[in-house]
Amino acid sequence: MVLAGVWFLMWFGMKRAKKIETPLEILQHALPVMLGFWLLFARDSEWPKGEFPPGSGAVWWIGLALTAAGIGISIWGRFTLGANWSSTVTLKHGHELIRAGLYPRMRHPIYSGILLGMIGTAII
Repeated sequence: MVLAGVWFLMWFGMKRAKKIETPLEILQHALPVMLGFWLLFARDSEWPKGEFPPGSGAVWWIGLALTAAGIGISIWGRFTLGANWSSTVTLKHGHELIRAGLYPRMRHPIYSGILLGMIGTAII
């Protein structure tokens, strides 16, 4: 919820797009993401059964720590991008290369953070 709130609030300060993706280009990456969310969060009474390993509270805490770290990395990357961020591949007016925050050390901090958060969620 924190991640969604940050994204929503920062949406108001985005730069205008000069060129945007076509709907077909959006589907090429949106469909695998939706499948991944479905696989992680779909509830089925038959699966998963119990905890792995059984009775391990430490595994839950490790998953929670990875989820929190992933969300933190994503939010940091989003704040660093500021008005240059967009939900689709776009060319912005006054586009600039970001060299601050995590970007010199990590190629895609937002995607990497979300992936780490999903791994943590799967562990939980």
